[in-house]
Amino acid sequence: MRKFYHLLPKPTDTRTRAERLQDREQFSRDLNFAKMYGIVFLWIILLLLGSSLFRENPDSIKTIHSEICQAVPKSPLCVDIKSLEKVDKAAREKGVPTRLVIGIWNAESTIWVNFNKPACYSYYNWAGLKGRKFDDGRVQWYSQNRKKPDENGCWLYKFSSWEEGVNSFLNTLAIGYKGCDHKTRCIAYAFVGNPNVAEESWIRNVGKFYKSE
Repeated sequence: MRKFYHLLPKPTDTRTRAERLQDREQFSRDLNFAKMYGIVFLWIILLLLGSSLFRENPDSIKTIHSEICQAVPKSPLCVDIKSLEKVDKAAREKGVPTRLVIGIWNAESTIWVNFNKPACYSYYNWAGLKGRKFDDGRVQWYSQNRKKPDENGCWLYKFSSWEEGVNSFLNTLAIGYKGCDHKTRCIAYAFVGNPNVAEESWIRNVGKFYKSE
């Protein structure tokens, strides 16, 4: 047998007409405020999303180039961004972070603007390498007697071209320091010439472009 429930009668509105108008106006104001708040909130969300979408990739060539020009405006990589693009392409092919390459160049030669001996500038050796590492891992040293500099007073391997120097350096990082997994401090122990010392100033200079311990 069905049961029927009777609803309670609707309460009588005892407000005056003026009070009802006042309440309606207040509701309208609250509604408009809520709409404005919602629009502002939506704009904030859209701006945040837009900034994240259009924010420059920290590893993009444009960003790295800008940082190089701010730090070392006389560097060839600042003067010619196409050279930086070539470095980035070659580094990616070797599986080496471009920023690590730039960081070590900064630590060793201030990205090709600072050498202890002017003669070393023409060696295309921005990384201060004492030997050329080939693609198969072989190394050819700058001199048969590595306990003294060459005839120009340089302790560096003399590359025949900039591209040759870049390729050898990338091989050094990709093959010679593979076990370091691109960690700056690990690389520093051997790169500065002492397996027991990680030169902090060297690490800091690398860190201006590449952050990794």
